[in-house]
Amino acid sequence: MGRAIRDSLRAAALTFYKEHLEQDQHLDAVLIGPEHPLYGALDERLIERLRQVAGQAAAYVDPAAEAPYRLHFHEIAHEIAVRGQTVGGEPAIVHAELVCVREALGEDVSAPERYEAVPADVLIDLPAH
Repeated sequence: MGRAIRDSLRAAALTFYKEHLEQDQHLDAVLIGPEHPLYGALDERLIERLRQVAGQAAAYVDPAAEAPYRLHFHEIAHEIAVRGQTVGGEPAIVHAELVCVREALGEDVSAPERYEAVPADVLIDLPAH
């Protein structure tokens, strides 16, 4: 973790819950989501620890949705394989990004309207079901 990030987080409270930011006791809270630099490190650690449940699904309720939909998350990574190799000889990842695609469900949805790119932090506002 870079020094600037570490220094900025020393006095800050961290949260994964957007509603904490609206509470007086959490005025200094920092929301950890896909756009936050610390998110990648946390994501790597969680993937490592939860590898056995990879590919599972979760259900969320979107109260604003008019019809059901699925969210597909993909990691897009750019690798260097010549000089940027790791100690094990694997290509080094120079940039990675979490991408989310919304799939509209239903027989009345036409092919061009079925898939839409949405922000990767879309789950932050959805309550788990």
